[in-house]
Amino acid sequence: MIWRAIFLTVVLLCADLRSAQAQDEGAHRLIHVANYGWHTGLIVDAAEPALAALPEAAVFPDARYLEFGWGDAEFYRAPEITVAMAMRAALTPTKTVMHLNAMPRPPRQYYLEAEIVTLRVAAAKLPAMIAFIRDSFARDDAGAARPAGAGRYPGSRFYEGAGEYHLLNTCNTWTARALRQAGLAVDPGNAVTADDLMAQLRPLAVAPENR
Repeated sequence: MIWRAIFLTVVLLCADLRSAQAQDEGAHRLIHVANYGWHTGLIVDAAEPALAALPEAAVFPDARYLEFGWGDAEFYRAPEITVAMAMRAALTPTKTVMHLNAMPRPPRQYYLEAEIVTLRVAAAKLPAMIAFIRDSFARDDAGAARPAGAGRYPGSRFYEGAGEYHLLNTCNTWTARALRQAGLAVDPGNAVTADDLMAQLRPLAVAPENR
């Protein structure tokens, strides 16, 4: 009888583990893309467990959402954008930066003038997207990101980026590649501009959770 009880206990535990694994594999998360007209940013809930693999996320322990953006180092950080600056960024490979912004409110409440698209992705795919974001930071030998000054918003930060910016490798193709890592059917080759990318994302959009 004792061995039978032990056997039944083991069977039940294994069933619970399989059930939990199945639920996790079927779980989904909501992520967001902000469109500013010329640039797009990727927004993730700051409570997302996959962010534990990204050291820079810990810099903002009180954030509700974290926004990530990649782009030309001069163009992205400029208070005012000029035609010459835009042409140089597009036609000549240039250095890049990563932008990290902590948001205290949901995206639609924080960015009142930006277009926000909400997307549903498999929770199991998010670690690959976070790894892509992590690898977009230039890092020193110890693996630490290299600061590049204050960001575009209060409390936000710039870091040196990995890779070069040019016409076929823009902030929007970067966002598209990140979304592909999350399992979305997005074509980076057809996402050079924000309009190109958003045209692909709008049909995939879901109703947001306003929290």
